[in-house]
Amino acid sequence: MSPQQKQIYFKLIALWVICEAMLGGIIHGFKLPISGLVIGSSAVVCISLIGYLVPHRGAILKATIVVAIFKMLLSPQSPFPAYIAVLFQGICGELIFSGRKNFKARCYLLAFLALIESAFQRVIVLTILFGVDFWKAVNEFISGLTQTDPSTNYSLYFVITYVALHLIAAFFIGRFTSSIPKLLSFSKEELQSYMLPLNSGEISEINKPKKKYPNFLVFIWIGLLAIYVYTLIYPQGVFASGHASLKFIFRSAIILLTWYLIFAPILLRLLRSWLEKRKGTYKKEIEEVILLLPSAKILIRESWTKSGVKSGYSRLKLFWKYLIINTVFTPIL
Repeated sequence: MSPQQKQIYFKLIALWVICEAMLGGIIHGFKLPISGLVIGSSAVVCISLIGYLVPHRGAILKATIVVAIFKMLLSPQSPFPAYIAVLFQGICGELIFSGRKNFKARCYLLAFLALIESAFQRVIVLTILFGVDFWKAVNEFISGLTQTDPSTNYSLYFVITYVALHLIAAFFIGRFTSSIPKLLSFSKEELQSYMLPLNSGEISEINKPKKKYPNFLVFIWIGLLAIYVYTLIYPQGVFASGHASLKFIFRSAIILLTWYLIFAPILLRLLRSWLEKRKGTYKKEIEEVILLLPSAKILIRESWTKSGVKSGYSRLKLFWKYLIINTVFTPIL
């Protein structure tokens, strides 16, 4: 890997890290249900850039581990499935971009795999946590609300719509990333029109969110569990046949809190332990990326501001054009 490629490589890793941290923070702040779609799309762009500009075996996989380590450090509140998504995207990217031929097709394939995994991950998690009864409850709720045929499978329609949304997004992301070679072959005059004047100055650090230990949830979980056990011993009590939906809500809440309080922390601890052991292996890469994070954050902010002349999908395309061109062609990010 040439010195120029190394510089671009570390800048792209820093860009991927900031996309994960900043977009994740925004999405969690606004409680948006499309975290996998937005963050996954950003990851596809960053991986495609690495695949095109740094076509070395293991480059994408190494970048994935570094991003996961930073995700652990900067977003300790990230759930276990978020790490699975990052690792899945990175492994797929490493396999897909192992060759240089048919770059366009590889971009589309990565976009579809990454976003389909995101869509099905959410559906599978809901099914594991709440069981098949969750989807039955959704059907009963909607049929009762709309006064329609109770046998209609509304939950299936919801899943199909949700997956279709990710497929449509994958198509647009694949189309954009496949245009990366054309974008980077702009003339000097065209490139100059996209260059951003980045002001040097004091840059605020990325604040680590303080982890709040929800002790009150433990007491709620114990209380719900006690009530549920009581109903199993005395089935004619609170959850009689006329209160089946209430019983389902209690059961779902217990399962969700059990996952949140017990199983998720254990899995996260195991994963973080695995990542911690690799800090030493990737010490050089981590140090290089740390130096680039503040300016990468500014670049994302300035690119988003500059793209404000457009709206919707056009703004997203313009935002990524500014971001990619300045990341690749700015001497020091």
